[in-house]
Amino acid sequence: MIFFSILAVLSFVGVVAIILRNLSLVRSLTEEELARAMAERFSVREELLSRLLVPACDRAHDYCVPKFYAFSEKTLRRFRILVLKTENKLQKVADYLKGKRNLNGDSGNGSVKNSDYWREINEHQNNVKNGLPTGQAGSAVENS
Repeated sequence: MIFFSILAVLSFVGVVAIILRNLSLVRSLTEEELARAMAERFSVREELLSRLLVPACDRAHDYCVPKFYAFSEKTLRRFRILVLKTENKLQKVADYLKGKRNLNGDSGNGSVKNSDYWREINEHQNNVKNGLPTGQAGSAVENS
């Protein structure tokens, strides 16, 4: 622990010595010379951006965007299929309930006689009573 403390203090003293030595050089420069010297030096930040970060972002963008679009398309297709299956099942339930309503005699206007099912049953019974073949619907009305 003592070793690291001594190392930290010596490092701090070395940094201060380097700064103070170069500070006298910077004070001796005029503003124009200082601006020109700063413009000639390269920026570590700009160097990192141009060499590492920008190409990495470009590669990530080229890889991630197509994956995201493919995932979104697949998810939307699955959702669409689920919606269509739900719509199909609801249509079957509605048709089933419509058939039950007609069988129970409620065809919309409250009359049992208006139901197609009961109309066919009555025509068949009339044909049987009149001795006509069962395949000739409506002929009992024409003969009477």
